[in-house]
Amino acid sequence: MLTYWKHLLQSFSASHQLSRRLLTYILACSTVLALISTLLQLGWDYSQGMNETKSRLTEIESTHLTAIAASVWNMDNEQLSLQLKGLQQLPDMQAATVYERIDSHLLERMRVGQTSGLHVLKQRFPLSYEGYVVGELEVSLTLEPIYQRLWQKSLIILITQTLKTLLVSCFILLIFYHQLIRHLHKITGFLQHLDVSAPPQPITLERRPPASADELDAIVNSINEMQRRHADDWQAQQSFADNLQQEHAINKELNEKLEQKVVARTQSLENSHHELQKAYDELKNTQKALIESEKMASLGALVAGMAHELNTPLGISMTANRFLTSRLKDLVAAPLPESVTHGAWQGQLAAIQESTELMQQQTRKALDLLNNFQQIAITHSGQQPSRFNVAETLHQIIISQGHRLNQQHCHVSIQCEPTLEVQSYLSAFTRVCNHLIQNSLDHGFERCNRPRSITIQVSHEQGQVRLDYHDNGQGIDPEILPHIFEPFVTNRREQGFCGLGGYIIYNQVVQLLKGQIKCQSNSGNGVHFCIEIPQFI
Repeated sequence: MLTYWKHLLQSFSASHQLSRRLLTYILACSTVLALISTLLQLGWDYSQGMNETKSRLTEIESTHLTAIAASVWNMDNEQLSLQLKGLQQLPDMQAATVYERIDSHLLERMRVGQTSGLHVLKQRFPLSYEGYVVGELEVSLTLEPIYQRLWQKSLIILITQTLKTLLVSCFILLIFYHQLIRHLHKITGFLQHLDVSAPPQPITLERRPPASADELDAIVNSINEMQRRHADDWQAQQSFADNLQQEHAINKELNEKLEQKVVARTQSLENSHHELQKAYDELKNTQKALIESEKMASLGALVAGMAHELNTPLGISMTANRFLTSRLKDLVAAPLPESVTHGAWQGQLAAIQESTELMQQQTRKALDLLNNFQQIAITHSGQQPSRFNVAETLHQIIISQGHRLNQQHCHVSIQCEPTLEVQSYLSAFTRVCNHLIQNSLDHGFERCNRPRSITIQVSHEQGQVRLDYHDNGQGIDPEILPHIFEPFVTNRREQGFCGLGGYIIYNQVVQLLKGQIKCQSNSGNGVHFCIEIPQFI
């Protein structure tokens, strides 16, 4: 018997999760049911208590209001005091107050008792006498007795329900242990210590045989049948293992030969994949270059047509402007007409001269803008790659820009091997360097108070020439920097700049010189352009 109870207690240890879960579920369900029944009982009692209180208010309304209204109407304070004290003697009544209506206001006429506590029910009744509303009666009833009864009853119900829950849970668990859990523990222990290599030993349960086979009998029969089949399979596996060892040696030799073939085939596939990837990358680059070439060719044709169409009217405008200027000089030298005063004549001539100068200025500005458009179109017609010395070319560019550099007191430093030569498009290389210097002079040094300097470093490695262009100007605004190579990007449009310099530089480097360009800048710390082009095209 002691062993039985010992096993019963051990069945709820940490290693027997099923028993612990059963105990948890039973206690949880019993507790929830106990709480629900307790809440229902308390709700019923609360409803009964509130109904009694409401019936007491109904009694006051039906039996006392008429007499109190008469006392208020007759101003019989003594009778009114006796009536209110009588109301105060009613169960759960704390206070009663009479309010008298004077004109449209309610004034307190008499109060008996005081209101105290948190749970108080207040109710007002109108006082009418012979059809006239003479005031109101306010009564205050305490609900504390109801809550005290509910609290006491809830404690009693919870204690009894808890004891009942514990007893029911214990009996249910005892039944579960006796009928199921102890047999499951025995089956589990048997399977944990089962030796598959030993002869099969059937398992039996220590219980009274049931009238008909149940689920536990099915489990036991299945385990015994499984042992028998496993013993047969064990014998078959032993004979199969002997045959397998003989075949293993043969398979090992075949696997080694197969691995050698796989390695050779894998290496061949990797080489083929590498070649295909290289060809694919070259195809993509070629496709991209063709698309860019077609785009730039279309742009060149468009700009050439625009230049042809615009050059003629602009040339005629310039010729007409020169003719007007010449005629204006003749008018200035001609004698003054008799019918015109000197002041009016001079005013007319000044207006004509101002209009002529404005027209000439705007026509020249249009020609300059047209020249910038022509630089956007990059064509190879009439151009052939030539071999030139980079250092000499850079020095010639600095000499051509010398006047502007001296005006802005800008020092230029060139770091390049004197013998470095490239075979490329000289005009494009010169145009890129000129635009970079012009951008620094026009934009970079606009509000620069420190000594101005430009550094050009040229290096070459493995057939690539790298040109690093630095200036110590004010740098590029962060909002403009990501779009620096896009057309019409400038923050000085009101000063006449059209924003095509960066776009021209990019097209010359990428399309004509077959290179790439990057720009880095921090506002206030200058700019850095990095250009890489092939040494030989």
